Amino acid sequence: MARIVLVGEAMLELSEHRGAWRLGYGGDTFNTAVHLARAGHDVGYLTAAGTDPLSAGLKARLSGEGISTALVLDHPARPVGLYAIGTDSQGERSFTYWREGSAAREMFALPAIEAAVQSARTAELLGFSLISLAILPPPGREALLALAREVRSRGGQVAFDGNYRARLWDAPGEAREWRDRAIASADISLPTLDDEIALGLPDAAAV
Repeated sequence: MARIVLVGEAMLELSEHRGAWRLGYGGDTFNTAVHLARAGHDVGYLTAAGTDPLSAGLKARLSGEGISTALVLDHPARPVGLYAIGTDSQGERSFTYWREGSAAREMFALPAIEAAVQSARTAELLGFSLISLAILPPPGREALLALAREVRSRGGQVAFDGNYRARLWDAPGEAREWRDRAIASADISLPTLDDEIALGLPDAAAV
């Protein structure tokens, strides 16, 4: 089993380049997994993808980066999510998402999740983000936090990245509740000042 397991949503990425669109892959925990693997760590990624060619390409990218795909679950009906990056004349980027029907949103409802969780619970380090929680329905969020607690109970560590995206939540208060519960389930918290201010804290000292 991988020593480090990241949990979240890997997505297709369309980026504009000289009037054309290029296909890539991204996502907050996906990017973290890639960087950790490139640094020489033993990394696995817990998510769900479709059974279509684009999902196969995503899995191939993970494997090509040296990331274990043993915990990438196959969803029989849903594809991976998609986002596009546009750039204006000032170089400012904007993002458009198509992720409401993504496979990752139902990862904890798939039949294979039980075996995946049994494997992930032995990780030395489990990492997830507020986005990982945001895309899941409440039962999935509870299952992810339960996994975090189990990793810690077995002597592993848990890292939580407080990556807040307002459009993924019904209200800031909902996000704050799950952020606080995630921090309580973690050994390492990685807050971002802008995100925490957006969630209601006044400054770095308060964070």
